[in-house]
Amino acid sequence: MDNQSQNDYELRQRLRRALLQETSIFGNLLAISALRDPVTGGYKHDLTQDCPDRGERILRRLHREVFMEWLNLTLEEQEEDIRLWIASRGLRRDTSIDVLLALESEAYCLIPAKSSRPERKLFVSDLRVVIDLMTE
Repeated sequence: MDNQSQNDYELRQRLRRALLQETSIFGNLLAISALRDPVTGGYKHDLTQDCPDRGERILRRLHREVFMEWLNLTLEEQEEDIRLWIASRGLRRDTSIDVLLALESEAYCLIPAKSSRPERKLFVSDLRVVIDLMTE
């Protein structure tokens, strides 16, 4: 492994440890998508200040990986994952419903910029179905 690859690997590992601490995949998706600037589409984190281009590339890749991991869950697994996220937040049922409805309206913010149209549609559709099941 050359020096650049080693540096990328080490930065990626530090970012994974710093960002992907949630017990749920959905929580990790929220955490990493929050690093993307809605205007520029760029990603920023304190750990990437010394290497913004490399850091952004790695964050973009991590966002994609976490997004695809959640998208590849079955609907039942997605529901369980969101329930796990809600439980980790200690939210009451009435509060969790409000939070879920707010998340549904912000769903497109959770999707990596380079996702395909079918991936975007599937994510939004799955999220809506899971939220409907959980708010019945």
